[in-house]
Amino acid sequence: MIKNFILLLLVILLTNYSFGQVFKNSSGKGIFFTEKAKQFTVETTASEKTTKFDFKFNTLLNKKGKDWSTSYYKLADLNNDGKKEDTERLKTVQTSVGLTFKLGIENETSLVNNLNHPAISFQFGIIKSVDSLNQNNFASGAPIPFSFGLTVSGKYDNKKTLYDTNSETFSTEHPYSFSVDGHTELFFRNINWFTLGFTGGFVNTTNYGDLTSFQLIDSEVIIDNNITSLSSKPDGKIGDLDRVNNFYFSASLPLFPFSKKETRNIANSVIEKIGFTPFYYGTFGDSKTDNAGCLISFVNKSFRNNEYSSLFDGSFNFGVDWAKKSGNWGKPVYFIGGTLSIDGIIKGSRPVDEDKSNR
Repeated sequence: MIKNFILLLLVILLTNYSFGQVFKNSSGKGIFFTEKAKQFTVETTASEKTTKFDFKFNTLLNKKGKDWSTSYYKLADLNNDGKKEDTERLKTVQTSVGLTFKLGIENETSLVNNLNHPAISFQFGIIKSVDSLNQNNFASGAPIPFSFGLTVSGKYDNKKTLYDTNSETFSTEHPYSFSVDGHTELFFRNINWFTLGFTGGFVNTTNYGDLTSFQLIDSEVIIDNNITSLSSKPDGKIGDLDRVNNFYFSASLPLFPFSKKETRNIANSVIEKIGFTPFYYGTFGDSKTDNAGCLISFVNKSFRNNEYSSLFDGSFNFGVDWAKKSGNWGKPVYFIGGTLSIDGIIKGSRPVDEDKSNR
């Protein structure tokens, strides 16, 4: 009970002033992204089966000293009289393009336990972000605003112990993986209560996660005719390590049922920022798994705005999901997570000038 309280308190402290640019499942796989093209973030995901920290740096792409940002405008008739002199340009969408770099550390146990051979990961790629928008005033004929990302990732695990039941011998391996990952998010005209997110990619990894765990027999293990005691931390896996090639796909539907109210009070300020995100994450190829669940998110800015404003860039998430392997659904996994973003802390970085470009 005390460990769970410490875990919850630490995650809340890490995400209380957070900017959650990505929604994830319990395994830390991204299912929806709203990251910006310029930012420094510290992301964390904690559940009963894994704890993960990612340190990410995004920087704007520049061409001849100018950011690769794009703005779309709409002409509005202020007096509804059709006179040209009464029209005004209203900005409806702002996007930016940048490079992304990430370094991560992942532990196979909960945050309050000791590090159990943590994995080290890296990522680099390109992203296009939707920074601000007004979905009720999209310019006629303008393309649907969308964000996307394309990255290359690698992961190197620390020493893993394997046991061969035939020869009754132990061996050690350092599993590694490589992936190409993509994502896109769509925002629709005159629809401000939901959006869509998709991810997909290729992963070359090992079957280590699918092998059966074992525990060494020592003085703390109890064995009789009926039971064998198990510790909270396995000592290794049984079997041989093989390379596997998999593809994955996910779809998510962030829903924001509560609109922003003109009457401002604490209750309205909280309710309008609540979102629900059902999702599906599937893996196929050499191995097949299905993962489905839902997130409850508290974002820092209401998605249902009737005016031009920045896209929500802060969240604290509670989630539950289920995994299906070998035709059987597992038990529900509950998790929490968020992201700490320090915008503008990076020397030489500049916020996007919203009036710089009109392409």
